[in-house]
Amino acid sequence: MTREGKICKDAQKGEADLARIKVTSVADVTTSSVTYDSSSPSIDVSTREAKSIAYAHYRLNPGDLSTDDLSAIEQDCKITTAETIGKKFQYPSASKKTTSCQEVNLAVLDEAINMVTQATRDRYRRILKPIVPGPDNVYNTGVTWKAGDFQFEEKGDKIEVVSPRLTSLGEQLCKYLSLDRVIEYMMTDGLPAFDACP
Repeated sequence: MTREGKICKDAQKGEADLARIKVTSVADVTTSSVTYDSSSPSIDVSTREAKSIAYAHYRLNPGDLSTDDLSAIEQDCKITTAETIGKKFQYPSASKKTTSCQEVNLAVLDEAINMVTQATRDRYRRILKPIVPGPDNVYNTGVTWKAGDFQFEEKGDKIEVVSPRLTSLGEQLCKYLSLDRVIEYMMTDGLPAFDACP
């Protein structure tokens, strides 16, 4: 499983935790947006397996240019909501709340920061603009959600992250922050330019 699949797996486990149902969370990592669009998350009550759908979106880099980002631009996930999990397990007091994309982005950011060396963390905190996950952009249809952009943009003194979110028919779709993108930002953007080195 890729790190991107882990984000979807953890998001699905978070929904199960809200429902107070113990499940084994797995991520089905797809290789194309077409496969992602045609796939749905699922819950198997007999095995307690909750399957999410994961698709890591990468920028095209046909010339293999080292100046282009190499990390996933975003991590798209489809998960089953806590309320739906509760209904499947006939647990009437299951939460009707869902975890926002912003909450998952905060967890991804914390995990990425803990994955790098202390020197990289120190450089990120000292030199770079902090990554700040903002509130989700909420959509009402799959077409508008698909067209909605995941935002990773410099705004004043921070890098603002905003995720498109759609909750419908027992599923939640989010475009999350990629672990690799956070690590790439911390490890490369804080380095001095080649011609700036003494």
